[in-house]
Amino acid sequence: MSIQLPLGDDTNSMTTLVITKIGHFFKNEEEIITGTDGNLLFFVTKSKSNRRILRDPNGYPLLTIYEHQKWFSMDEYKIFKGDSIDQSNLLWTANASSMFEFSSIMDVFAVTNMARKPCDFKIKKKSFSESYYFHSGYSDVVVAKIKTINKLENFLKGKQTRRLEIFQKVDLSFIVSLYVVLDMFEETKGQSSAGGD
Repeated sequence: MSIQLPLGDDTNSMTTLVITKIGHFFKNEEEIITGTDGNLLFFVTKSKSNRRILRDPNGYPLLTIYEHQKWFSMDEYKIFKGDSIDQSNLLWTANASSMFEFSSIMDVFAVTNMARKPCDFKIKKKSFSESYYFHSGYSDVVVAKIKTINKLENFLKGKQTRRLEIFQKVDLSFIVSLYVVLDMFEETKGQSSAGGD
């Protein structure tokens, strides 16, 4: 099984996706991912509270993102091929970065990276910034950036819109799945904070 994701050298060629979360005040939310031309590329559905499925425009399951909840440590997120969470379909795992890495949010590891050193991708957020940056390992190479678009009309309609800019030649579904991991992580963290008040 190949999970190679070639990185391109042409950082001037950028792909922009628009992610719209519909009904984000409710439990039955759905996310749609389109190009800037409005054409549907992917959409995300919830099958269970700790599981989301990335589908193509026809509804075919491409990747399953599973939150493995742990009692005494940070949750781990697993990305599987298709709609199964069978271990044989595991492609990637992700978990929160060390608390000593102040700008880092999450570390992402390929299933072939048995030693988990170094991480294959890293999600970072700069202080006082609304943007998240997806880096190739510990390098300064930014693979993608995501930013929330705050519009009053979207808020009133129960929508949340984000812009995902991809700078390198990587698999689009993989980058979108990393966004889903980040979204699930932030959602869980927000629920934990609310529970602690």
